[in-house]
Formats: sequence, structure tokens, C-alpha cells
Amino acid sequence: MKTELPVLVAFIVGTIIVVSYFLNVPTLQVTAEAFINWAVILSGFALGLGVINLLQVHSKNIATGSS
Repeated sequence: MKTELPVLVAFIVGTIIVVSYFLNVPTLQVTAEAFINWAVILSGFALGLGVINLLQVHSKNIATGSS
């Protein structure tokens, strides 16, 4: 159950985005645009957290002199 739910959500969202690209349904296009906007926001946060993590790990390694 822990892995099925995220995969199901990703499949449904991806299907909505792909179908909205090929079909001209206004409600579907608005929903797909909202999903894309959320994906951009989440990827920005993930990138920021990744940068912070890299800085913490490497600054600790530099401070202790280990590789």
C-alpha cells in the first residue's frame, strides 16, 4: 500500500496531462495546468532542499578534513 498510492496518483496525474494535450476539453486543460504549476513549485522546493543538503554535507567534510 505504501508504494501503490504514489504510483497511482502519478499515473492519474500524468494521464490527465497527456490527455489534455491531445483533447480540447477546457476543464481538463485547467486541471492539467494546475498540476503542472504544482509540479513546478514542488520541483523548486526539491532543488532548494538538495542544494542545502549538498552544502551541509560538503561543508562538514571540509571542516573535518575527510573526503
